[in-house]
Amino acid sequence: MLQLGIGVAAWVLGISVASVADVHQATRLVLATTALAIVVCQLVFSALQLVGIDPFPLPAEIATLMGSRVHGTLNHPNNLGKTLVLLAALVLPLIDDPSRQLRKLSLLTIAGCGLGVALTQGRANIAAFIIMITIRVIVMRGVGAVQRRVGFFFLLAVTIMPFIPEISARFLEDPGGGSRDHFMELAISQFERTPWWGIGPNEYVHVIGQYDALTAGGLPVHNSYMLAVVELGLVGATLMLFPLLAAIVRSLRECGRDGYRGRAAASSVAIGVGFVAIAATGWGALSGSILPLWLFTLAFLRPMKGQKLSSISQPQTLAVGEPSRGWA
Repeated sequence: MLQLGIGVAAWVLGISVASVADVHQATRLVLATTALAIVVCQLVFSALQLVGIDPFPLPAEIATLMGSRVHGTLNHPNNLGKTLVLLAALVLPLIDDPSRQLRKLSLLTIAGCGLGVALTQGRANIAAFIIMITIRVIVMRGVGAVQRRVGFFFLLAVTIMPFIPEISARFLEDPGGGSRDHFMELAISQFERTPWWGIGPNEYVHVIGQYDALTAGGLPVHNSYMLAVVELGLVGATLMLFPLLAAIVRSLRECGRDGYRGRAAASSVAIGVGFVAIAATGWGALSGSILPLWLFTLAFLRPMKGQKLSSISQPQTLAVGEPSRGWA
């Protein structure tokens, strides 16, 4: 319940920060600089891990399975990959920003995220990153959009292609994704028994582990949506997932608009579609720091009800005593 509560708080915070970033370039600059600093930090620790120095070692049994995959300061390569995908999404609206400084910061951040995601060798994360960047670049508008599209696709290829052999090897070693089918059968069976209210938050391993040894070892169904449905039931899962779907649908209607919020809406669609690959193939989207970062990102990028989209050339300010539009 605490984890879900933090997720709700992150959603509210994302809306609040978005209302400020919409009208203040300085806020966007702080956000882009912070995202780049985090990415650089993760890349530094990842580089150390590649040469055998790991200040944040994984448990021995997990480290053996991970091989050459890096995890930065986090507890698993896949969690690092998810974090980098979401950080790239946060700066996606800035890739065609009127400010040259913001465009450079976003480019450096996205390039670093792409490199880090490739180093984690997470297949779903790499797919999500490629899908997200492709969608966002395709809808890019403005002067020189064609040249920028070519440049981004070139950057994407240069970032990912050197790691294709390792990624291909992982696909060949485990084309079916391990025991995913087995876990899905268990989840469907449990859902049929408790469809409406579920078995309770964080109860999946405890309940299903009573009759399945693999689950008892700490492995839930490898699908965040199905995990939410089984634990929270149709009622709880709908309350949790509907705002995410509604944000993406609203973004579809707004992504053709001019100004920063129009670019943010296009980025919302891009991460909304791309993150499906992550959430549908693992449970990590609901765990640890990933859930609040996911919800913060979607809330930050979503168009807000009643909001008048603005651009840098036409800043808007709040009158004294006027409530923030981010809470409307």
